[in-house]
Parts: sequence; structure tokens; C-alpha cells
Amino acid sequence: MDWRSNGIRVWQFPRASVPADILSGKPTTANWGEPDYDFSGADANVASHFNGHQIIFDMTFCGDWAGAVYGQGDGCSGSCTDFVANNPTAFAEHFFAIQNLTVYQANFNQVNKPKLFL
Repeated sequence: MDWRSNGIRVWQFPRASVPADILSGKPTTANWGEPDYDFSGADANVASHFNGHQIIFDMTFCGDWAGAVYGQGDGCSGSCTDFVANNPTAFAEHFFAIQNLTVYQANFNQVNKPKLFL
């Protein structure tokens, strides 16, 4: 993700196609082609809408969508929350395997250093 005052752009790369500049620790978004998502433009006022973000890894099994549709036509009874709470073995293979998380920041200073909770 490239987050600047004039917009936010996001790219996704398959593991086997990660750009060399990322792997070398010197990312240059200009080398990555068209972003998958581009939220920029003359009217983009990023600073007024995006600030104080955190990186969160989350497995929400019963969020707004999943919790609302749980049990519709699939033979499940009860609530999604009850199923998750009472069937921990059903989620034994659900995990994150994070090899690396690196945050690069332009004009980096210690005051704004990202906090990583892993």
C-alpha cells in the first residue's frame, strides 16, 4: 500500500511474483504497474479521512455478514457465535502464518514509529 496525502493505492502480488525492490527492502511503487485499488484524485483529502491506523490481523468468524447469514439453507442451527464457542476443533486449521511484516514510512522519525503486535 502506498499512502500519501494525495491518495492511497494498493497492490496485491502472488507470493512468487513479489517485486524485487520489495524483497531487497527498498520498495519503489513506481515500478509496480497499475495498482489494484486507487483511491486518489484532485478531490482526495486523505488526511481528513484516514489517520491513526493500525495493522490488525483478524479472523472474524461471525462478523456482520457471516453472523447474519449463518444457518440460512445450510442445515446449521443455533447462532454462529454459539457454533464457534462450542466447536473449537472445527477451527484447528485456521491460523495466520506470517513470515514477515515490514512497514516502510517516508520521512520516518521515531515519534511516528509504527507499533507491531505479533
